[in-house]
Amino acid sequence: MSKAVESVLIVDEEGKDRSTFVGPYLQGQSVKLKCIAVKGHPSPKVEWFRNRESLGSSWVILENRTVVSELEIHNLSRSDLHSELSCRVSNNNISAPTTITVHVDMNFSPSSVRLEGGDDEMIVGKTYTVTCIIEGSRPPPVVTWFINSKRIEGVQDTSTGDGTLSRSKLNFNPGVEDVDKVLLCKAFNPVVLGSEPVSSEISLNISYAPRVLIGLGKSISPNTVYEGGDVYFDCKVQALPPSTRISWIHNGVELRQDVENGILFTNYSLVLQKITRELSGSYSCEAWSRVGRGQSQELLLDVKYVPVCKSVQPMIYGVSKRELVNVLCEVEANPADVEFRWTFNNSAELIKVPTGRPENNFSTSLLSYTPVTAMDYGTLMCSSRNQVGHQKLPCVYHIIMAVTPDPVENCTVINKSSESFHLQCLPGFDGGMNQTFHITVKERENGIVMYDDSNLLKPDVNIQHLKPGGNYLVSVTSYNKKGTSQPNHIDIETMQPPESQQVEVFPVEEEKDVSWQVGAGVIAGIFLCIMVATVLILSVQRHCRKPSQGDTRLILDTAETHLASSSTCSNIIICSSPSHPNLHRTDCTLIRERFCNSRDPGELGLSPSRSLISEENASGQTIQRCRKGILKRNQDCDSSRQDQATCIRQDQATTNIMEDPLYTVESLSLQPRAGSRNTRTPEIRTYI
Repeated sequence: MSKAVESVLIVDEEGKDRSTFVGPYLQGQSVKLKCIAVKGHPSPKVEWFRNRESLGSSWVILENRTVVSELEIHNLSRSDLHSELSCRVSNNNISAPTTITVHVDMNFSPSSVRLEGGDDEMIVGKTYTVTCIIEGSRPPPVVTWFINSKRIEGVQDTSTGDGTLSRSKLNFNPGVEDVDKVLLCKAFNPVVLGSEPVSSEISLNISYAPRVLIGLGKSISPNTVYEGGDVYFDCKVQALPPSTRISWIHNGVELRQDVENGILFTNYSLVLQKITRELSGSYSCEAWSRVGRGQSQELLLDVKYVPVCKSVQPMIYGVSKRELVNVLCEVEANPADVEFRWTFNNSAELIKVPTGRPENNFSTSLLSYTPVTAMDYGTLMCSSRNQVGHQKLPCVYHIIMAVTPDPVENCTVINKSSESFHLQCLPGFDGGMNQTFHITVKERENGIVMYDDSNLLKPDVNIQHLKPGGNYLVSVTSYNKKGTSQPNHIDIETMQPPESQQVEVFPVEEEKDVSWQVGAGVIAGIFLCIMVATVLILSVQRHCRKPSQGDTRLILDTAETHLASSSTCSNIIICSSPSHPNLHRTDCTLIRERFCNSRDPGELGLSPSRSLISEENASGQTIQRCRKGILKRNQDCDSSRQDQATCIRQDQATTNIMEDPLYTVESLSLQPRAGSRNTRTPEIRTYI
């Protein structure tokens, strides 16, 4: 009677029961398996299959009716991975055979490595993904990355399902230090004893934007850069490919080569000749290439210089007797730690102010001064020094007797329309003190005030909401602590709508008579003066080629003859000194002005000047005197309304009456005679 096999099993070389896989084996090793069938009647038949192909059958029967069949496969190769080895047992034709299958598992060293990704050219500052592909390794290999011999961390590894294809990704940020180096991927399988690692590499082609450094020239110390000296900078550039352009930056603004002003570019250097304090600040250089731009760090250039006055010079203080005035001397200097020295000059003597009186604080010095007598009015001069040197020109402060301000001048109406106008006037002399302006606008017909402001810092107002075709009287006065100037009255008539007028200029007058009779007289006087001027010009042309003293006096005498019967005159032109060929035009009394020269003007910190003043003596006669004294800027000079030759005004009379024999040719000034409408005081004129 037949009996089925009780059990079938496969055991490996170590006698372990294997039901799913055997191994892992290495390439070249052998497989030895046993298929054991327990009992069964008749005795079972055992047959081996490899991937369902029969390998034959052989077995031995043991005493306990157990059948054993052995299988041995030599020199395993990669193709044997996952191959099926099956043992089939059968002992009759009634029951189905029993089959057990195992799979061969194997470990391999990597067979190949290659690198993919990245550009042919890598640029510093960008990130590139490079992939290392490893084939044939089981289990997945250990992958390492190197730049030359330096290991790189931070990779991401993946593998396929069967483990024979692996990938390792590297996010690579090339640096300047990586230029001309090699990127290497190395893989090995640590479970395969004695196997050699495999690798792949690429040569790095790295480019980078310019890397820039700035520095002073080797012979220049940053602590000894003085105004007037020469300075040069070096720009050191490292770039691949080489830079194509260099630029220089000063305080955030690109410099332009200016040979005339001493700014020179030479290759990779910047040269500053005769440097000034304005060139202090931060400097940097930039370099450009096809890859990008590079900028250096900022280098601070500290130009040291002697003290100079910070405020516009000279300054004028109008002060009453026994009135305290605080005179602030402020200088710009580098370094700012300075020593001050004060002196006082009243044209009679030069007095040094004791060093303990002023209050000094780095670059400022405050001197409290109180004039008591007339001799206390004069000029205070403040000079200083620092470690670089002495101040070249002192700061000058004129202490004068405070007076009321002069009236405003040259009032102009801008953009006059039917409902508004814009009035601008130029301030007169402020009397040596801060002045404020008072402007009122009234309807001439009924006196209604349309505008009134007494706290204006400048005589400039825009008047609106007026009546079309209205007639308005504008009054402008200036005042300071000493009083108020004479008012200036201006008639302004708005236009009929919708017209507008761009610019209208009115002469400044203290009074204005609007009667038609006076107007007719003015027109007649102007016509007469034009005729006189024509005759005088024809006479002048005959004598202005090379005038001598006699020629000029003849011109003056001729002018007197023509003007004797004239009540008003204006714009009379005559020739002046041959050494001073400029023509002189004004409105003032017939005065013979003589050029003269003040003595030692350098004492006051002023330029050499020639000045003339006209006065009336006790008998009412007009005399001319050259005077040495304190000069101050006429207000008209700052507004560019006068020739610069007339921009110094004699402000305080002193002594030293002189005449200059080198200047014998006399010029002419004219003033309306008594009864004329214009009562403006003649100016004192000084020629530089």
